[in-house]
Amino acid sequence: MVTGFLYARQNDRALQQARKAHDLDPNFRIAYHWLGLAYIANGMYDEAVKLGDEGLQKWPSNPEMLFIVGQAYARSGRPGQAEQHIGKIRDVAKTRYVRSYWLACIYAALGDKEEAFTELERSYEDKDSFLPRANIDPAMDPLRDDPRFQDLMRRMNLPQ
Repeated sequence: MVTGFLYARQNDRALQQARKAHDLDPNFRIAYHWLGLAYIANGMYDEAVKLGDEGLQKWPSNPEMLFIVGQAYARSGRPGQAEQHIGKIRDVAKTRYVRSYWLACIYAALGDKEEAFTELERSYEDKDSFLPRANIDPAMDPLRDDPRFQDLMRRMNLPQ
């Protein structure tokens, strides 16, 4: 439900639901992810970084936590730290699958459209199950007016 609220741009409701999920089970990794996304959507970047770092203590090198922290740094105008987390995500990807979609989100937040589209194309090639979310995901807003984005939506048969 949290992501539904986020995609509907109901960020306050997403934050309420994410906090409830996290409070119900502070060891549920996905609840960390949801809460981190809700913090980011609400401009609570320091809280997202703190939560992601806490998650990394529990689940070292977890790509979801690295994504949350990297996205928070990118959105808060700290490109150096965001790039460090991109590097950490790439290191994890050497030994296991990591969604290219998450890298595309961080690059989009950094304003690096070229790298964002490179990762979106990789996500398309990988048949990443997260990619269809691009059509409604606020993280993709910086890319929506680019013809490459519209082409990608067309190739996936998604409405534009």
